[in-house]
Amino acid sequence: MVRGWSVEPRRHPDPVPDEDPPAGLDYDKWLGPAPERPYNRNRFSRWRYYRDYGNGEMGDDGIHDIDLCCLGLGAKTHPVRIEAHGSEINLKGETEYPNHVVASFQYADGRELLYETRNWAPYKMHGFDSGNIFYGEEGYMLFTRRGMFQTYLGGGEKEGPGMKGGGGNSEHMANFLDSIRSGGETKTNADAWTAHLSCAIVHLGEISFRTGRVIHFDPENEAILSGAGGERDERLTALLTKKYREPWGI
Repeated sequence: MVRGWSVEPRRHPDPVPDEDPPAGLDYDKWLGPAPERPYNRNRFSRWRYYRDYGNGEMGDDGIHDIDLCCLGLGAKTHPVRIEAHGSEINLKGETEYPNHVVASFQYADGRELLYETRNWAPYKMHGFDSGNIFYGEEGYMLFTRRGMFQTYLGGGEKEGPGMKGGGGNSEHMANFLDSIRSGGETKTNADAWTAHLSCAIVHLGEISFRTGRVIHFDPENEAILSGAGGERDERLTALLTKKYREPWGI
């Protein structure tokens, strides 16, 4: 089992009126497939907090820790049972998402991924604003993209092997750019399928929260079911994508 978290206080601005887009911005291209609507600087600069463009904190900062959760679990497929709930704790300003979300993702083989975001808390978890804990039968490992891991063994939580270093951001960016420049001859550190599995966690958690339902998922056909072992639910499965504005599409 693995737990990931993002604990960073977020401040949201008060609503502002629509206005003309700034000079030099191709607003139509910025909107892309999203619904047409007037320019609004809140939605433009803080797009991640509006469902037309983003997935809230889980899909913004949380995806980085969820990606590491999937890596540590060795996930090669999607979870089969997803449940998420959220709340608004001292939430102020304009946003379409809660500032506290807890979600669980269970895989067919019994592995489990837990994720929590707390955008109202000024303190951290285990000393880090974001991180992961991998739980095993004989101990657990604290891991963070801030550049460290530490193991704790047995009931007494004795410190085991650990390491401190960098976060790897510059190395990952270099790998990404090298892959583009080489036309694919340089392999990326993770392939598109790996990224898809991590991103799907975000979407499935958001659908569970938005609908207030436990989501039963068919990994092979990438469809949401009416219940455990049930038939494909077309209404819920449709939430896995969005209506694309013309002429945009896939």
